[in-house]
Amino acid sequence: MAKTTVEEIYKAYEEIDKAGSNFEQVKKSYEIVISGAHGESNCKRLAAQFIPRFFGKFPDLNEAAIDALFDLCEDTDLNVRLTVIKYLPNVVKESDKVAVRIADALVQLLQNETSQEIAAVKKALEQVIRLSPRDSIVAIFQQSLKGSSEVRNRTINFLSNDLNRFKNDLFEKGDDVEACFANEVKKALRDSTLSEFETFLKMLLSLKMYQLEKKENLKELINALIESIATESEDLDPTNYVKVQKFILCGKTLMPYFE
Repeated sequence: MAKTTVEEIYKAYEEIDKAGSNFEQVKKSYEIVISGAHGESNCKRLAAQFIPRFFGKFPDLNEAAIDALFDLCEDTDLNVRLTVIKYLPNVVKESDKVAVRIADALVQLLQNETSQEIAAVKKALEQVIRLSPRDSIVAIFQQSLKGSSEVRNRTINFLSNDLNRFKNDLFEKGDDVEACFANEVKKALRDSTLSEFETFLKMLLSLKMYQLEKKENLKELINALIESIATESEDLDPTNYVKVQKFILCGKTLMPYFE
């Protein structure tokens, strides 16, 4: 089968762009755009731009479109990967129902090696989180933190450093966004290493909901921290170095809040 050409993709783009609201009539044109993901590198870069552009107009082709974009994320050509990473957030603009999948895919790409690619992924991930905060946050914690150690480490680094840079803007969209973030961090505490526990604790205490004057919230946080180390149904094993150190860390960190 002949590969889709650049000319065919541009023609298909123009047909869709001029379709008005009659998108069903140009469904074949969008299929041509999607097929560009399996063409030459210049076709792949066009597909990476145009597939997200019209994603919301062809819901019955969403799966094929996402599969094509994810294939491009794994392309051997760095320029193709950079292009698709740049335009992935546009898929969420078209349909926030896929925010979870896009956020998860971007986090997986954090394990790529080139600094240029990692920077592009972080920028795209920030855009996706801003577009769909709650879904993206849940996806990052519940799916990405369960990945390989490399993905987990880079995800935690993103959460503690990059997200910290814009979290105030993000959480101004509503208290429920900050609460969602806090809940996911607290869930992650249980399976955390000692260093991760310290990072998560700092992330929690940087939130407005745990400011000094909000004593009730702080008490709730303390209970959550204790529960993450040892539940009510189990005794703390004094020979368990990590758990003992977590308790000591909690005491040292939280004591000033109650002086």
